Amino acid sequence: LFYLETLRACQLLDRTRVLHDDANRIAMYRENSRREELQQNIQSVEEYLQQLGMVAEVGLGTLSDLDRIHQLINKTNQFNLTTRRYRLDEVRALMEDPASRVAWLRLSDRFGDMGLVCVGILRQVGFKVAEVDTLLMSCRVMGRSVEDAFLTYLAGVAIDAGSSKLRGVFRATIKNTPVQKFYLERGFCQVEAEEPDAIWYEKELAPDAFRWPGVIGQKQHAKEAEYDTCSAASL
Repeated sequence: LFYLETLRACQLLDRTRVLHDDANRIAMYRENSRREELQQNIQSVEEYLQQLGMVAEVGLGTLSDLDRIHQLINKTNQFNLTTRRYRLDEVRALMEDPASRVAWLRLSDRFGDMGLVCVGILRQVGFKVAEVDTLLMSCRVMGRSVEDAFLTYLAGVAIDAGSSKLRGVFRATIKNTPVQKFYLERGFCQVEAEEPDAIWYEKELAPDAFRWPGVIGQKQHAKEAEYDTCSAASL
């Protein structure tokens, strides 16, 4: 009884809000076991991805997404190109800043809904240059081409806002070694960086520079039309 009372009194264990993805975590584990079972019965990676029947929904962040986006920014380590951490009010400010875009990707497949699994932040940093300030993805969906779908969407957002060049930033940490060649493997060229702890890459934003993976279907977010009126002068 003493230990229970001590735990209840410990504020470090408090969680002010249980998010939808947290509440569904047990179901997600069960669904992932079924994915692993499917993978064991299929030798080809391409066939496995096709059999998953993945569908991604992409969009720009609103207040309803704020808590989950903030959570992913501050807990994702392995697939995180810059590992920049932001407070809740800072994420909200980025959503409201006309010179930035906060984007997300939700993923589902034949076994269930995996929720919001990708977060990206774009900033206008120069004449027609959009910088990927943040690019991260939940490790639960690594190896499924989801990162290429999300990068394609981010490039499209930058193009729609009038940018002609995309800058990628990689800041090395102990845990994000698996993504250290992410930009090089996607045709970016390394350029001189102004940050001592970062590596900069750039790529021209030609219409065919990025391609949405064929193994992932795309569902347009219903609120996306709200951003069609954004001027080319702002990213």
